[in-house]
Amino acid sequence: MPAATGATTMAINGHRYRHFIDSLKRKPQAFRGLAFRDDLFPREAYRRTWERLDRDLPPRSACKVMVGLLELAGNYGVEAQLAERLDTLLELGELPDLKKLFDEFAPRQAECPVVVVEMPAASLYDMLLGEEVLA
Repeated sequence: MPAATGATTMAINGHRYRHFIDSLKRKPQAFRGLAFRDDLFPREAYRRTWERLDRDLPPRSACKVMVGLLELAGNYGVEAQLAERLDTLLELGELPDLKKLFDEFAPRQAECPVVVVEMPAASLYDMLLGEEVLA
């Protein structure tokens, strides 16, 4: 069996990050020391974003933002769209703003309309049945 290339390895292993999101949310700084950290990135844009965060932010903040990005991608099904946005931000030389990205990509709670149902008196149903049924 031929050895997996980098792109193939990322495609195979990249989906594993969803299994680690909850644990990493509890201890985001653990992300920095993971032996398989580079295998968790679902796409190249996430890896490049991590490199930039790691370079430009304090370690605690970099880990927190990266874990938040993985959570947004994995839990809300916006992995590809978020990767495109991360690429754009990197090209502009900007760091991702986690709150703005969550506001943009995470589903919003839908407001349900208030429905008031007035129940008619039971005697009104008798009129609908007719006299022959009542006898």
